[in-house]
Amino acid sequence: MAASVRPAVLAGVLAYLALTLAYSLALKRVPMLDALTLGSLFTMRLVIGVAAVAVVWSPWLLTFSMFLFTSLSFAKRHTELRGAVKRMRSGKLSGRGYHTADEPVVLAFGIAAGLASIVIFILYLANEAFRHAALAAPFLLWSFPPILALFMSRVWLLAGRDELNDDPVAFAIRDRTSLGLAGTAAAAFALAAFGVPGIAV
Repeated sequence: MAASVRPAVLAGVLAYLALTLAYSLALKRVPMLDALTLGSLFTMRLVIGVAAVAVVWSPWLLTFSMFLFTSLSFAKRHTELRGAVKRMRSGKLSGRGYHTADEPVVLAFGIAAGLASIVIFILYLANEAFRHAALAAPFLLWSFPPILALFMSRVWLLAGRDELNDDPVAFAIRDRTSLGLAGTAAAAFALAAFGVPGIAV
C-alpha cells in the first residue's frame, strides 16, 4: 500500500518498521534512548504523512513533535519509576534499563523536553508563522503556547501525583481537561484561519 502511494512513503514505512523492531528487541531496555526512540517513532508518523500528501516539509513541526512526544514518553517512564519506588526502596525496573534512583533524572529530562517543545513553537510563531498570508487573524495563534503549557503542566503534575496511570497519549484523548484544551486550540485555529466576526485584521 505504501509503495502504491510514492517511493518516499514506502521508505518512511520501512524505516518506521525497522526502528520499531529495534525498539522492541533492544532499545526499550536502554535508559533515555528508549524515550528518544518513542519520540522519533511518533515524529516518523508525521514524516510519512507529509510524504503521502506531498506537502512542504516543516522542520519546525518535526522538531516540535520530537520534543513533545519525547516529553510524553519520559512521563510514562517517570510514572513507572514512581510505582517501582513505592514497591521497593531500590532496584531495577523490570524489562527496562532504569533503576529507581533514576526517577529524578527522568523527571528533569521530561519536563525539559516539554518546555523545549513550547519554546520551539514560540520561535516558529515569531519567525515563520506570520509570513503566510493565508490566515485571516494570525495573532490568535499566540494562544497556542499557553494552551500547550497548560497541557504539559497537567501531564507532569498528574505524573508527580501518581495519577497518570495510562500511556500519556491515550490519557490525552480521554482526559476531559486535555480535550477541553484541544477544543480551545481548534477554535483558536479556526478563528485564526477564517477571522473573528466583526473584527478586521
